[in-house]
Amino acid sequence: MMKTLRNFFNVKPNNEKGIEGIQEINEQYVDKEKAGNSYIVGFANGKGKICHWGLLIDLAGESHDNSAIGILIHMWVEDSKLSLFYNKNQFYRNRFELFESVGKIYDISGKNNPKDWYHELKEPITQWFEEFKKNSGENWSSQCNSHAFSLYLCSKLNLQYPDSCKQLEKESEPLLDSKKLYNTLAHLIDKQKNI
Repeated sequence: MMKTLRNFFNVKPNNEKGIEGIQEINEQYVDKEKAGNSYIVGFANGKGKICHWGLLIDLAGESHDNSAIGILIHMWVEDSKLSLFYNKNQFYRNRFELFESVGKIYDISGKNNPKDWYHELKEPITQWFEEFKKNSGENWSSQCNSHAFSLYLCSKLNLQYPDSCKQLEKESEPLLDSKKLYNTLAHLIDKQKNI
């Protein structure tokens, strides 16, 4: 039986080179200077074409040269409905077809705790997702897809979406359902196991 995308991200891999899966949100900053660094990410379809887009926010300043750690926020289709996904994941940076800085968001809550910051972000992100669907439609289309949603999130968070990403979107091959995205991400893990 095919796992859903949600279950896929809950899997803890048994190797050191794959996607680490969902992790706990830190209650302390690892590097406060890096906290809030944000990246647009693109997953490839195995043919070098970007097929899915997301926004990764490093809330605790945990990322380093080889590894991107943070909240991955993206939209996909599951059971014929648009769905929102956001949880903390760790990826090897070179496994993305695209990994591009879009700026930084700031924790203005004053709580000085990445875990609290994460919970404070969930509400507006969910509201923006509903707003996006209202404006762009309830069905996956050229106006309503993971790339358009990533661009929308960047604008809401005052992040600078690179022009190079806008061009890449025109060349991408979008995935329309979670089963295809799961297969693509499973292929990514298989490639990492062989390194």
